[in-house]
Amino acid sequence: MSRKISWVSWQRVIAPIESGGLGLGSLADKNLSLLSKWWWRFKTEPLSLRRRTIAAIHKTNRNCTPIPCKPGLVGAWISISKINSHLNCFDISLHNLFTGQVGNGANIRLWIDKWIGEEPLCNTFPALFKLERHKDCVIKDRCTGNGQFSQWEWEWISPPASTTELYQLQEMLSQLRNVILTNDTDTWKWACNATGIFTTKSMKNHLIKTAHGPNHWIFPWNRLAPIKANILGWRLEMNRLPTTDLLLQRKIAIPSTTCLLCNTSVESIQHLFLECPFADILWSLMLSWCKIPLRRPLQAKDLFELHMDPSIPPNKAKHINLVVLSYCWTIWKVRNERVFSNKEPSIRFAMKEIKTTSYLWLANRTNSSELDWTKWSSFNF
Repeated sequence: MSRKISWVSWQRVIAPIESGGLGLGSLADKNLSLLSKWWWRFKTEPLSLRRRTIAAIHKTNRNCTPIPCKPGLVGAWISISKINSHLNCFDISLHNLFTGQVGNGANIRLWIDKWIGEEPLCNTFPALFKLERHKDCVIKDRCTGNGQFSQWEWEWISPPASTTELYQLQEMLSQLRNVILTNDTDTWKWACNATGIFTTKSMKNHLIKTAHGPNHWIFPWNRLAPIKANILGWRLEMNRLPTTDLLLQRKIAIPSTTCLLCNTSVESIQHLFLECPFADILWSLMLSWCKIPLRRPLQAKDLFELHMDPSIPPNKAKHINLVVLSYCWTIWKVRNERVFSNKEPSIRFAMKEIKTTSYLWLANRTNSSELDWTKWSSFNF
């Protein structure tokens, strides 16, 4: 079975458009987002049959994991409880994205859950956590005072004695001094959503932002052009088209290394679209048709930033970008016809192709009643 060349990395393909990717999306991100919802439901539905069943099977007095999970057992819940290990590679701690809002203190674990400060108390005060007899205790087990004042009763394996333990105890009591329990039920807040309520979409967006981020130049996708033309431009800017120089780098035998449109230089993206005499003449004719006296771009990215020039009216910016995409599409088409059909390149044909192709793209994607071929062919609209 033949193996085709991969021109663009898979990570770039699944990256969102806002990060310079193709926006295909990742099933792995979607799956992790859906599994994360089970953590949220476990925390926010303390009286549900599901929660009580899982707690009865997996919960122990010395359970120190964010979600109860009894070692040695198998099943779907084991996989759900361990999704943090998959999120660690994205530098995401799912447990820290849930923040407990203290009410009666009956459902928030004192040491394990994040409810005060930026980290769970077991991470902030590890020396004291080692001394705790019941590490899975909830806030209500330690905070007394009938809701009128904050009073803490501890159950240590041995009383804090070392300098570190005494210092951490003092710091912790200072942090807890304003905690007062009420008759309200404990609630949870989700950090990735302004409403504080977990949604799969917000988790997925957080994953995408963390995993991909704005690492690449963002290609200006044009809705007036077909997706295949946009993808051609996207690949062109990344230097990911099968030109002669790149085929040679991949040890692929080809009959000729020179550009078949001019027969003077080695074919590359830089040469084919910007430096080739054929492209140079075509570019000048295109600018003359569009009535924009701008200099020739120096690199591929400049082609797709041309419409951002201050001298171009805002109402024509998208149309200029459409024409540039048509220019790239036409050159690549003429080049392929020369390579595969041995058809002689023609400046006259290429310029006509740019006009007709861009017009057809625009006519099929706009509802403007004022658009007609006469106006478009003179670029007067």
